[in-house]
Amino acid sequence: MAVGEEEPYRLLAQRAENVLGRPLPAIERRWAGVYSQLVPDGGGAAPTAGAETDAADASGEQGFGIYLHREVLLGVHLVTGPGGRGMTLPPVIAERTLEAAGLLDSMLSYGA
Repeated sequence: MAVGEEEPYRLLAQRAENVLGRPLPAIERRWAGVYSQLVPDGGGAAPTAGAETDAADASGEQGFGIYLHREVLLGVHLVTGPGGRGMTLPPVIAERTLEAAGLLDSMLSYGA
């Protein structure tokens, strides 16, 4: 890390230790912030949320403009993450994947 880049991490760790009332374990490594993203066929910027669609394209791929979902073999679904857009989308991605796999109803009725 460049000089001065460590200070925000140190301050954040101090605050977390104050809240928890104990020292944090040592940080062994940090995420570099590199995320895969689904981009349109022509390249360029990834579609915005307004460009989402539930329709499969000609190859049968779905992704709603934010992630890729493809059934690569019967019953085997390949699903990418939402490309650094945060943790609010994964529950929806999981629901749509379970629905596409024909498992959503059984998951909802499990334990009912």
